[in-house]
Amino acid sequence: MARPVRLDWRVAGGFCPRVPLYDTEGGWLHLSTDELVAGARRSAAAGWGGVKNTIGEPSAGEGFSRLAAVRAVTSSTSPRCAPSPPPK
Repeated sequence: MARPVRLDWRVAGGFCPRVPLYDTEGGWLHLSTDELVAGARRSAAAGWGGVKNTIGEPSAGEGFSRLAAVRAVTSSTSPRCAPSPPPK
């Protein structure tokens, strides 16, 4: 009698019947906080589970306040860092 095959990726926890997705268009650094929030609202209304935002403002406080504003209207935010300018 043949032994059932065990798929290692399922045993290791790699199987998920649903994969959460998020919108990657709209969280750009050049947008104002109000534009980011409006985009996050549009993404949520379209059914996206969250949004991705770029951070990299001159002050950390400004970046945190932008993320906090977006997180207030969506369930998930994934920040990505903007590239640093090359040293002079």
